[in-house]
Amino acid sequence: MNFDGTDDIVAIPSSPTLSNYGLKSFTLESWVNPTNVTGVFSIFRKDGDYNLYIENGILKAEVFTNGGTGGPFTKKISTSSINTNVWTHVAAVWNGTSYKLFINGTDVTGSSSTGTSATTSSLYIG
Repeated sequence: MNFDGTDDIVAIPSSPTLSNYGLKSFTLESWVNPTNVTGVFSIFRKDGDYNLYIENGILKAEVFTNGGTGGPFTKKISTSSINTNVWTHVAAVWNGTSYKLFINGTDVTGSSSTGTSATTSSLYIG
């Protein structure tokens, strides 16, 4: 898929197999080749459940620890930046209690924060 960062998105309707990931272990991963990293660019987003995205060049991931119902979430922020115009492999691994972030196979797990949200949605790619 080729996303231009303006209006491209794949929406996948909610289903039990794509929901409540905060209650189990999972990995989100993708190859990315951004031409711009200024702003917020979702890779995978299911509001109220899980999120993997690039914000101003920094890889970030969120998981809602109540599953796909919104509520409390944990955010993990990488210690390394994503470069433009270079294919880069990114991954977020949730083991049921904590996140790890990887860029090109290197653990770049950095700081954590928490928050809450009541929003839930379908799964979006891009």
